[in-house]
Amino acid sequence: MSAQTANSTMAAPSTLAKNDAVLRHGLKELLVLRPLRTKMMTSASILTLTELLSSYLAYGRPGYGPVVTSRVPKMAFYGGFISAPLSHFFLTTLQKMFQGRTGRGAKLLQALLMYSLVLPIQNAVYLASMAVISGANTVEQVRTVVRTKLLPMMKVTWAVSPVVTAVAENVVPPLYRPLFMSLFSLCIGTFFNTMAKKQRVAAARKAEELEKSPKDE
Repeated sequence: MSAQTANSTMAAPSTLAKNDAVLRHGLKELLVLRPLRTKMMTSASILTLTELLSSYLAYGRPGYGPVVTSRVPKMAFYGGFISAPLSHFFLTTLQKMFQGRTGRGAKLLQALLMYSLVLPIQNAVYLASMAVISGANTVEQVRTVVRTKLLPMMKVTWAVSPVVTAVAENVVPPLYRPLFMSLFSLCIGTFFNTMAKKQRVAAARKAEELEKSPKDE
């Protein structure tokens, strides 16, 4: 092996370490100095990408519907100005309530508040917002969506959230946990949004077939 090759091999890990250090510093500065703004931008970006990906997966073939719709800016607004501030408020409130308390009882109480109060409120706000974005015009329509879909959504949340949280706390470095959770939100949001769009496409197609059948007869 030549001296030049050896130097290149040694330089590569050094460059990667330097880039990682720069990334860590940038993330730390954003999350510590501007936590709310960072969360707003991240949430808006994730929900925008989720909407685009799910539309492509559900409609991304000729005749199945557009990929870019009016829902894209609405989802971005929800992510940046509703979801992120609400999440930030609950997180900072819980951190202040349990600051300096590291015992098992405190952790249990914090988890209880998270799963019995915080997550249900966040999911209810999400469902209400999605109902409005999807065209709900009355309070009763929004209530119906929340009433019928909140419990099924909570069952999924209660089943998945503890597992994801455990993986994040035991595997992912603390600085990268927000990125990990954001990536998970992108994946799970894209999956459920795609399924919902495909269901709407199937329902619309079935209704169209029912309308045509009497005419054919």
